[in-house]
Amino acid sequence: MIDGNQWPALGPLLFIADGSTTGIVTVATTQYIRAGQKGILKSDTQTEGLSVRVQSVDSATTFTVTSGVNKRAGGLDVSAFTLADNATVLFPIQDKSPLTPENERNKQLFEEAPVIARRVVQVDELGEIVGSYDPLAHYTLHDVDENSNTITYLGKMKKDGTWLVIRITETGKDTVFEYANITNNPTQLTYTTAYTNRATLTYTELQNLTGI
Repeated sequence: MIDGNQWPALGPLLFIADGSTTGIVTVATTQYIRAGQKGILKSDTQTEGLSVRVQSVDSATTFTVTSGVNKRAGGLDVSAFTLADNATVLFPIQDKSPLTPENERNKQLFEEAPVIARRVVQVDELGEIVGSYDPLAHYTLHDVDENSNTITYLGKMKKDGTWLVIRITETGKDTVFEYANITNNPTQLTYTTAYTNRATLTYTELQNLTGI
């Protein structure tokens, strides 16, 4: 049984994109992943596993890992963990990061020259502050196409049927995100039709779209 001072076990979670040289890991959802958690990366050939620590949760599907030993280090090269090799990440049950004791925190709050300030804010399941505008927050990931070595397609849809297809193009060290929806593809009336025709859709930058 776990308590409030522990993170529950999670995974193994399958990668939905190859690991990157800068520590970016992509999974179906990062909903229950938290910065500071320790995990183990494995694959069919990397059977001994690589210990990592979550440095940051970057989006609904991506997070960045660093060395499990040095939590201040930069992103760790995890490019050896690939889709073709059935890469996964597993988070065992573990204690949460220790907090400053309440009496010490109060000293820092109320001393003559306070060094910290207390603020309570509401956050969502990804740790983002509620009220900060994310135009894609209400979309759910439905499909991922990574058949190309350089292009990935993500198919997303809202509950009301509003669709969005994201094209991610990787050229060397450069990654470009482009977006398509019904406003720049008016003949694609449904998600199914749009995602089927994803390779021939018209794409643009996110700020150029309306109806999101």
